[in-house]
Amino acid sequence: MVLALQGDPPLVLLFVVAFFAAGLTSVDQPTRASSIPRLVPAERLPAAMALNQLNYQAASIIGPAFGGSSSRPWACLARTPSMS
Repeated sequence: MVLALQGDPPLVLLFVVAFFAAGLTSVDQPTRASSIPRLVPAERLPAAMALNQLNYQAASIIGPAFGGSSSRPWACLARTPSMS
């Protein structure tokens, strides 16, 4: 959020943030997927895995859409050349 509010954030810093975010995701996603069989009975496992995947896909669509729509008022206030 802080980088987004800066006028011209350093590109190297954006790459560092993206690197750490991808690294955390690469650990987080398998950990969550491996915990499902321990939490759900075996007969409901296929449905639970499908629901987990549905959650992930919905979040990857709804999250950026919400972020873009919520940051639009800030873009109008910033009066950047690309928005005029």
